[in-house]
Amino acid sequence: MLDLRYLQDSLKITQEIGNASGMCSTLFNMGHIHLENDEPQEAVGKWVAAYQIAKKIDLAQALDALDNWAKELGGDGLAYWEQFTE
Repeated sequence: MLDLRYLQDSLKITQEIGNASGMCSTLFNMGHIHLENDEPQEAVGKWVAAYQIAKKIDLAQALDALDNWAKELGGDGLAYWEQFTE
């Protein structure tokens, strides 16, 4: 089981300093760890949070990565993440 401790610390720091791009990246990575740990619901939760931040600040690189990842999961690109925000 992969450990999330360092990413949790990183998320806390990026939140404290208001680094939205850093929060997005950390949440994206946390999602992958949750998936590796066979925790798909937690993974999706992290990716949805990353999507919401990326969409808010128009972070193209993260939106592109989330679009591709949604397709890997069988979803319809960014619309996949959007369904969880409604």
